[in-house]
Amino acid sequence: MKPLARFFWLFALFAGALAAREGRAQIGYTASSIEWLTGSSDMVLRASVASLSFRAVPPPSGEEPRWRQVTVTLRVHETLKGRRAGPVVLVLRRPAEETALVRWEQSRRPLLWFLTRSSGNDRAPAADAEATGSVWNLAAPLPGGLPALELGPRAGEVRVPAPVFSMDLTLLDRAPELLAAVRADARRRRNRRPAEYRHVTLPRDVMQRMGRSGDANALVVPVDERLERLGLRWLGAEEDWVGEAGVGALEPFPSSMNVALAKRLLTDPSSRVEWTYGPENTILRGERVYYLRPAAYRLLTGWGVEVPPPTFRTSVAERLP
Repeated sequence: MKPLARFFWLFALFAGALAAREGRAQIGYTASSIEWLTGSSDMVLRASVASLSFRAVPPPSGEEPRWRQVTVTLRVHETLKGRRAGPVVLVLRRPAEETALVRWEQSRRPLLWFLTRSSGNDRAPAADAEATGSVWNLAAPLPGGLPALELGPRAGEVRVPAPVFSMDLTLLDRAPELLAAVRADARRRRNRRPAEYRHVTLPRDVMQRMGRSGDANALVVPVDERLERLGLRWLGAEEDWVGEAGVGALEPFPSSMNVALAKRLLTDPSSRVEWTYGPENTILRGERVYYLRPAAYRLLTGWGVEVPPPTFRTSVAERLP
């Protein structure tokens, strides 16, 4: 199993475990940052759909067809990352009811494609028209499960249909912003792919800015020096989830400076008050939760640093007005 596929499987398993504990169905949602999409791809193209060829995937006996094999030939307008020689051809297994590819072929509008080199097992069938170039695979999953990102707004809209977060949590919802971010990351990496990734946990309302969210949400980001800088910056944020994300972002960087910083966080005063209610909405108890301390403690113990557990919660006597 490829590393990214394993990540998505583990995240789904984690969400399922939460659901079992909560006693209700929960759905996790994981999205890729524009830096991970670009970095994990061998080639990124601004290209339109030149032609399509379909072949039904036989379903089990007695069932309706659910999938079809689609051979997609692209007309390349710009190569943003990587090198290509000859036509770019994809062989995709897509839901039978999906209409996006046909719509894209009719519109001839350029889209943003993130591709990896094929292993050679999915060569286009000889009967497909002019499918003589290299066959590529799709890279990391895209919003909505579509094979490409639409760059033009739909009728009545001003932003792209599927915006994407950058790893610094900026929402890229305009085509010029998306393309500029891809070009910048491609120049920075010079066709090298990141070796590792991490996920940043996002609240539901933040992830929903992309147009979709779940009960547990994560943004996939590459591990490099930018992540360490972001982690240090996020520690000073007012929102508790940003501060916790900052601690988590430092996990791949166990330097002496970061160890000293994490030790200081064991006594960090940042907190929120959580109330437990009884019948008729009466307050049973209140606790002050020091939310950075558990994350810092987990970080240090994960690095093999022995420290005594800090105080995570204290009782409070306040009453709601």
